[in-house]
Amino acid sequence: MRYYEYSVQIWSLLSFSSQVEQKITKKMLMKLIGLNDNQVFSKSLESINAYCLQNQLPEISMLIDTNEFYDTSRIFDLNWLELETPQPEDFLYALKVHQARMVA
Repeated sequence: MRYYEYSVQIWSLLSFSSQVEQKITKKMLMKLIGLNDNQVFSKSLESINAYCLQNQLPEISMLIDTNEFYDTSRIFDLNWLELETPQPEDFLYALKVHQARMVA
């Protein structure tokens, strides 16, 4: 699978975590989606963050337990399960746009 395909799975799990107002560890996320490559995981999160930024959403990836000082209340206030789940190409496009803006 490509990183943007993993992004969809991570998005779904983070959406559920938000619904139950729980953080989740990177290790648990990687285990749940069957991913052992840290670089692919990082790129997946980067594409999720780019998508959130592009769509003016809170950074849902902050629910990963390494972000202990981030105020998650904005994330928990949004019903992520009511949003349409982005498709792989949405994450791919968001990251390309984000990277293009960084270069410009």
